[in-house]
Amino acid sequence: MRRSRCRWLGLAGALAVATPAAALWPSALPLNPDVESHRLAPLRAVVSPAPFDPQRLEQGLRKTSAVGAFTKLSLAGEANRLHQALDAHHSGRGGASLQELEERYDLLINKILLLIQDKDTALAAELAAAREPMWATLSSADGFRAL
Repeated sequence: MRRSRCRWLGLAGALAVATPAAALWPSALPLNPDVESHRLAPLRAVVSPAPFDPQRLEQGLRKTSAVGAFTKLSLAGEANRLHQALDAHHSGRGGASLQELEERYDLLINKILLLIQDKDTALAAELAAAREPMWATLSSADGFRAL
């Protein structure tokens, strides 16, 4: 079968039509068990991250020197307002929707990460890893009350 000529990658579809599958995807070919290079490396154990600890994160944010005292006070006030809004939402007192609260949460986490990412990389990595589990806890009424 004759290959079509492609001058840029946008014409890859034309190449795929004119080229046998085995030429495009060598993995589609049967592997020769005698050839050592075709053997797969053994799978490594996947290490799951430790469950997030809200008290540890809070203490890390309080102790870090990456953020000044006035900035910490400002962030604490913003976190308290978000906490109150989540409490109102879960108590059924109205207020913001869960989607709006998630946007506020994301903005707060992004702001904190931006402030600490260069000077306290360990804390930034821990906060980034805890981002989704924290929101899962905060967004459920039972998880929120357990905090």
